[in-house]
Amino acid sequence: MLMLSGRYDLTFPAHLTRQGHDEFERWSVPVRKEWLSCGHYTMGKFPFHVIAGLKIRSFLIQQR
Repeated sequence: MLMLSGRYDLTFPAHLTRQGHDEFERWSVPVRKEWLSCGHYTMGKFPFHVIAGLKIRSFLIQQR
C-alpha cells in the first residue's frame, strides 16, 4: 500500500496520519509512506500533483 500525505494538510492533520501509520505497523501491514510539502487540496495542484504522480508510478513499477 502507498500512503501519500501532505505535511500541511488541515483536512487530515499530520498527527492523525501518524496514528494511521502506527496502526499499520502494529498490524504488520506493509505500507510505503510518502510525505509531500503541501496541504490536502494543494496536492492536486502543480507541482505537487506531478510529484504525487511520479511517486505513484514508482510504487506501481516496484510492485511488478
